[in-house]
Amino acid sequence: MSTRSQQSLEFLSREDLERYARWDRLRRLRYKVWQCQQRRAWLLWYALKCAYRSFRGHMEYLRAKREVVVDFGPALMQRGECLVENMRTSIRSQGARKAIATHQWANTIDMILYLEGFDQGEQYARNISDTQEHSVPEKVLS
Repeated sequence: MSTRSQQSLEFLSREDLERYARWDRLRRLRYKVWQCQQRRAWLLWYALKCAYRSFRGHMEYLRAKREVVVDFGPALMQRGECLVENMRTSIRSQGARKAIATHQWANTIDMILYLEGFDQGEQYARNISDTQEHSVPEKVLS
Protein backbone atom coordinates (compact mmCIF):
# COMPACT_ATOMS: atom_id res chain seq x y z
CA MET A 1 0.00 0.00 0.00
CA SER A 2 1.07 3.52 -0.60
CA THR A 3 1.81 5.80 2.32
CA ARG A 4 -1.21 7.94 1.50
CA SER A 5 -3.66 5.00 1.77
CA GLN A 6 -1.92 3.84 4.94
CA GLN A 7 -2.40 7.27 6.42
CA SER A 8 -6.09 7.30 5.50
CA LEU A 9 -6.58 3.86 7.11
CA GLU A 10 -4.86 4.98 10.31
CA PHE A 11 -7.70 7.38 10.99
CA LEU A 12 -10.35 4.68 10.66
CA SER A 13 -11.54 2.99 13.81
CA ARG A 14 -11.36 -0.75 14.26
CA GLU A 15 -15.13 -0.99 13.75
CA ASP A 16 -14.88 0.94 10.48
CA LEU A 17 -12.13 -1.41 9.27
CA GLU A 18 -14.22 -4.48 10.12
CA ARG A 19 -17.25 -2.94 8.41
CA TYR A 20 -15.14 -2.20 5.32
CA ALA A 21 -13.77 -5.79 5.30
CA ARG A 22 -17.33 -7.21 5.49
CA TRP A 23 -18.49 -4.86 2.74
CA ASP A 24 -15.50 -5.86 0.57
CA ARG A 25 -16.17 -9.61 1.09
CA LEU A 26 -19.84 -9.07 0.21
CA ARG A 27 -18.87 -7.08 -2.91
CA ARG A 28 -16.53 -9.87 -4.05
CA LEU A 29 -19.17 -12.52 -3.37
CA ARG A 30 -21.76 -10.57 -5.39
CA TYR A 31 -19.29 -10.28 -8.26
CA LYS A 32 -18.66 -14.06 -8.22
CA VAL A 33 -22.41 -14.75 -8.20
CA TRP A 34 -22.83 -12.33 -11.10
CA GLN A 35 -20.07 -14.12 -13.02
CA CYS A 36 -21.77 -17.51 -12.44
CA GLN A 37 -25.09 -16.11 -13.63
CA GLN A 38 -23.46 -14.68 -16.74
CA ARG A 39 -21.77 -18.02 -17.48
CA ARG A 40 -25.07 -19.91 -17.02
CA ALA A 41 -26.90 -17.45 -19.27
CA TRP A 42 -24.24 -17.84 -21.96
CA LEU A 43 -24.38 -21.65 -21.73
CA LEU A 44 -28.18 -21.58 -22.00
CA TRP A 45 -27.99 -19.28 -25.02
CA TYR A 46 -25.40 -21.55 -26.66
CA ALA A 47 -27.47 -24.69 -25.98
CA LEU A 48 -30.58 -23.06 -27.44
CA LYS A 49 -28.62 -21.90 -30.49
CA CYS A 50 -27.30 -25.44 -31.10
CA ALA A 51 -30.74 -26.98 -30.60
CA TYR A 52 -32.31 -24.51 -33.04
CA ARG A 53 -29.62 -25.18 -35.65
CA SER A 54 -30.14 -28.94 -35.26
CA PHE A 55 -33.92 -28.57 -35.47
CA ARG A 56 -33.64 -26.42 -38.59
CA GLY A 57 -31.31 -28.96 -40.22
CA HIS A 58 -33.68 -31.81 -39.40
CA MET A 59 -36.64 -29.94 -40.88
CA GLU A 60 -34.74 -29.08 -44.08
CA TYR A 61 -33.70 -32.72 -44.49
CA LEU A 62 -37.22 -34.01 -43.90
CA ARG A 63 -38.72 -31.46 -46.31
CA ALA A 64 -36.26 -32.46 -49.05
CA LYS A 65 -37.12 -36.16 -48.73
CA ARG A 66 -40.51 -37.64 -49.41
CA GLU A 67 -39.76 -40.74 -47.40
CA VAL A 68 -37.05 -41.15 -44.78
CA VAL A 69 -35.96 -44.75 -44.30
CA VAL A 70 -33.02 -46.07 -42.32
CA ASP A 71 -31.21 -48.77 -44.28
CA PHE A 72 -29.25 -51.09 -41.99
CA GLY A 73 -28.16 -53.29 -44.90
CA PRO A 74 -29.16 -56.70 -46.19
CA ALA A 75 -30.61 -58.98 -43.53
CA LEU A 76 -29.28 -62.16 -45.15
CA MET A 77 -26.20 -63.03 -47.15
CA GLN A 78 -25.37 -66.02 -49.23
CA ARG A 79 -22.62 -68.30 -48.02
CA GLY A 80 -22.19 -71.15 -50.43
CA GLU A 81 -25.66 -72.46 -51.15
CA CYS A 82 -27.15 -71.31 -47.83
CA LEU A 83 -28.57 -67.99 -46.69
CA VAL A 84 -27.17 -66.86 -43.34
CA GLU A 85 -27.76 -63.83 -41.15
CA ASN A 86 -25.64 -60.83 -42.12
CA MET A 87 -23.67 -60.05 -38.94
CA ARG A 88 -22.81 -56.51 -40.01
CA THR A 89 -26.49 -55.63 -40.44
CA SER A 90 -27.36 -57.33 -37.16
CA ILE A 91 -24.71 -55.37 -35.25
CA ARG A 92 -25.79 -52.08 -36.85
CA SER A 93 -29.41 -52.79 -35.92
CA GLN A 94 -28.51 -53.71 -32.32
CA GLY A 95 -26.46 -50.54 -31.95
CA ALA A 96 -29.33 -48.42 -33.24
CA ARG A 97 -31.74 -50.11 -30.82
CA LYS A 98 -29.39 -49.39 -27.92
CA ALA A 99 -29.09 -45.77 -29.03
CA ILE A 100 -32.89 -45.42 -29.14
CA ALA A 101 -33.21 -47.10 -25.73
CA THR A 102 -30.76 -44.67 -24.10
CA HIS A 103 -31.85 -41.57 -26.06
CA GLN A 104 -35.62 -41.68 -26.50
CA TRP A 105 -35.59 -38.29 -28.22
CA ALA A 106 -33.50 -39.66 -31.12
CA ASN A 107 -35.31 -39.84 -34.43
CA THR A 108 -34.73 -41.25 -37.91
CA ILE A 109 -32.19 -38.60 -38.86
CA ASP A 110 -30.19 -39.32 -35.72
CA MET A 111 -30.14 -43.01 -36.68
CA ILE A 112 -28.85 -42.10 -40.15
CA LEU A 113 -26.06 -40.06 -38.52
CA TYR A 114 -25.30 -42.97 -36.18
CA LEU A 115 -24.97 -45.35 -39.13
CA GLU A 116 -22.73 -42.88 -41.00
CA GLY A 117 -20.47 -42.84 -37.95
CA PHE A 118 -20.56 -46.63 -37.88
CA ASP A 119 -19.48 -46.71 -41.55
CA GLN A 120 -16.67 -44.23 -40.88
CA GLY A 121 -15.44 -46.40 -37.99
CA GLU A 122 -15.42 -49.48 -40.21
CA GLN A 123 -13.48 -47.62 -42.89
CA TYR A 124 -10.97 -46.34 -40.34
CA ALA A 125 -10.49 -49.82 -38.89
CA ARG A 126 -9.91 -51.23 -42.39
CA ASN A 127 -7.34 -48.54 -43.18
CA ILE A 128 -5.49 -49.14 -39.90
CA SER A 129 -5.38 -52.90 -40.39
CA ASP A 130 -4.09 -52.45 -43.97
CA THR A 131 -1.25 -50.13 -42.95
CA GLN A 132 -0.04 -51.81 -39.77
CA GLU A 133 2.04 -54.95 -39.61
CA HIS A 134 0.47 -57.86 -37.79
CA SER A 135 3.70 -58.83 -36.04
CA VAL A 136 4.35 -58.08 -32.37
CA PRO A 137 7.16 -55.58 -31.71
CA GLU A 138 10.21 -56.94 -29.89
CA LYS A 139 9.82 -54.44 -27.05
CA VAL A 140 6.51 -56.02 -26.09
CA LEU A 141 8.01 -59.51 -26.01
CA SER A 142 10.90 -58.58 -23.71
